[in-house]
Amino acid sequence: MILMAVIILLIRENPYSYFPNISFGNGAGISIDRQGNIWTYSPSQGVHVLLENTSYWPDINGFRTNNSPLLSDEIRDIDFNEKLNLAYIATSKGVNVLRVHLVFLKLAIKI
Repeated sequence: MILMAVIILLIRENPYSYFPNISFGNGAGISIDRQGNIWTYSPSQGVHVLLENTSYWPDINGFRTNNSPLLSDEIRDIDFNEKLNLAYIATSKGVNVLRVHLVFLKLAIKI
């Protein structure tokens, strides 16, 4: 509960809007890796990653069906295999596996 309060506090103190094109609601989620990168997903807008240095990866559009091999923009969950540097992205049409060169922390917040 304290961790969630800290994250909410940090978001409230930040005057910048880093995910202006994502509507967070039921089914949306956030994961933060060990490097401080923020992974967000929603039930309709794919996956977006904000790097610790506040730049987007791969860009502001994130991973969507129109710019990546993502099976669906309807994301249900993300899980990570830290040893193999893999992100498992569960969509409404199946699971995508994304190889990444980031180290992950097992912290996930479901909204």
